[in-house]
Amino acid sequence: MTSSLESYQTAYSEASKALNSGNPKQAFNVLQGILGYPGHPVLSEHWQEAFGLFKEVSRAFADEDFCSKVQKVTEKSDDTGALYELGYDLVESSVCGIAATVLNRANYIQPGNPAFVSELVCALEKIGLHAEACRVLHEAPNLLAANFTCRYLLAFNSIMVGNLAEAKQILPSLQQSQDAKEISMAETIAGMLQRADALQSVSPLDTKDLRGWHYVLNNALLLHVSLNNLNQGMNGRYGWIQDSYLFIREGIERLIKVLNAWEFPISKVIILPEVNSSILGRAVAQILSCPMEIWSEENSQSPGLIVAYDLSKLETGLLEKLQKRHPEQVLWSHASCWTTEIPVAADLITYLYQFNILPWERGLGEEQLNDSPQETIEQLSEMIVAQVVYCEDLNNLNELLSIATAIKNFRSQDDSFQLTQSNYRLKQLVGSPVSSKVF
Repeated sequence: MTSSLESYQTAYSEASKALNSGNPKQAFNVLQGILGYPGHPVLSEHWQEAFGLFKEVSRAFADEDFCSKVQKVTEKSDDTGALYELGYDLVESSVCGIAATVLNRANYIQPGNPAFVSELVCALEKIGLHAEACRVLHEAPNLLAANFTCRYLLAFNSIMVGNLAEAKQILPSLQQSQDAKEISMAETIAGMLQRADALQSVSPLDTKDLRGWHYVLNNALLLHVSLNNLNQGMNGRYGWIQDSYLFIREGIERLIKVLNAWEFPISKVIILPEVNSSILGRAVAQILSCPMEIWSEENSQSPGLIVAYDLSKLETGLLEKLQKRHPEQVLWSHASCWTTEIPVAADLITYLYQFNILPWERGLGEEQLNDSPQETIEQLSEMIVAQVVYCEDLNNLNELLSIATAIKNFRSQDDSFQLTQSNYRLKQLVGSPVSSKVF
């Protein structure tokens, strides 16, 4: 059996060889196995050596200021200020596994420092270790009693592991704040808990309930849950999927049934200005026999169904504009990547994927769309419309409509259709109490 020291030496040697042969990316990938949270079992004894190599690897990717911070941590491994500065920069650079290791060392040396604890928890959140984030916070009871941010982080991460009871216990203390930013943070937790209560009679909210938790966390309804991989580690999400015209039509049928359950008045279809959304939007408008128009600044507040193929493929500026919610307006995205945080969670999403191939990428790729874009878009839309979906193909439809009805009962009861009293859409979060493999 290989000892911890031997495995460290093997990994270190592999990273060194990769760097010396001019492959810093491979060296970095190997080093992450040593430096990623919680760190290799013998890292503390080889800290200077391992981070010295990390500094050399960093020269290929980072500026001199960052490299000097790595150097400082290499030379002074007990300097909590240096550890915090490097950890903070690593979080900002999305190198959160190594960041958590560095920040954990700072917290070990000086436990209970609010900056160290909150940044460590932030790093742990970003690598999906929400239970570990809760553990770190529970180890600082005095800090929790005195610090709003840490209480908020504990409430949030408790929800992310399915512990609604703890979040409910924390919420009243968050709601006592008079600070505008903290009031907004408290409302985030309150909204999640309210949505969980709304589903109490129709959704188990257990470690398999992908649709229920997606609504609780993102205020978004997931139309399709894959039954093919429930016991293969994906729990209703897709790792890799080849989308099809028939599957798109299924998504449209599910969308229509939910909108009917909501009694949502479909006055027109508003198509986002992107080629895949144009294909989808035209098909939806034809199926619903509705007028359609392209989304613009001028009509951004108009009532109707906003159609996107995939929000994660849209420009940041457009996504920012979609954060604002308007009365009698619903945003639907057919596909959505679940491994990357998206600035806007669509009100309705057909399915969640990690890798997605569009139907027209098999035979009608981007180059062909550019040859005759308008004619091709119309042809592809007609192919979607031509598909036939039978009711028996819509698995879990009763469950979907039960949740849709619960959402309808929970929404604001004024004269305009609203999914929530909030005027803004939430981000689509990566994590969830329902875990999935990441490829």
